[in-house]
Amino acid sequence: METQIAKTNAYLIGGGSYDGDTGRMARHHEDLIQHAKEVFNVERPRVTVFPAARRNGLHEGIRDWSVYQRDFENHGADVSELLIGRIPSGGEATPESQRAELITGAHVIWVPGGDTQWMLEDIRNEGLEEEFQKAREAGVVISGTSAGALWAFGRGVSDSESFSTPESWRYIEIEGLGLVSQAAMNVHDNKVTASGLQEEIARADRFDGMLENHSIPRGLALDEHTALQIVNGQARIQIYDPKDQAHLVSLEGGKAKRQKLEEGDFDLAQLSF
Repeated sequence: METQIAKTNAYLIGGGSYDGDTGRMARHHEDLIQHAKEVFNVERPRVTVFPAARRNGLHEGIRDWSVYQRDFENHGADVSELLIGRIPSGGEATPESQRAELITGAHVIWVPGGDTQWMLEDIRNEGLEEEFQKAREAGVVISGTSAGALWAFGRGVSDSESFSTPESWRYIEIEGLGLVSQAAMNVHDNKVTASGLQEEIARADRFDGMLENHSIPRGLALDEHTALQIVNGQARIQIYDPKDQAHLVSLEGGKAKRQKLEEGDFDLAQLSF
């Protein structure tokens, strides 16, 4: 775990809507590109947008990712996209010969939110887990929001069912790739309810229950618009609005206990187990 963390660069956001060109999400986008410029000492970082969680950007229930592309380009990045797996009608998968370069040759991999389970199934079906691990080992910035944060940890709670049966769904547990940590990750941690949800349970409570039921020692919970930033293994919690929060969740005596994290430096060793 310590060796993995020492090589890691990441920018993971707990979800949230795009709140305007000067809002919190736009500020995260700017920070992400600046992060890549400093880590790689380049003027124009290469960003690969990987929108598989958005059903490769074409699922009618999930808006496209053009706002990310615009922000990244405005901040001085060159943007490409990687499309794999189950491509909806009208789309075209990235040729296999180009995939490795788009993954390990990028400075940033950006994963928009959406259907986490769908995305992970496509990654595994296409046999790309190793390529993404190589990218992390090379220092590529693993970044994203919502599903784009979940996939980089070991376990998490997802609303994936809401994309296929929005009128009636439940939270499910997913197994991520563990690119950043094998600990659990919760996003939208301040989400209390959602349309079509058939459980009377807040997402945070569902996450805490997952840790208790599976004896997962550690987890990180991010409110919407709150981020975990890692630069060469050194982490910080980034918060732009005092009402947004982050929590370290630990098992004590079999029960999940929450510790509020302040904005600033964060010791990643707290997620080790």
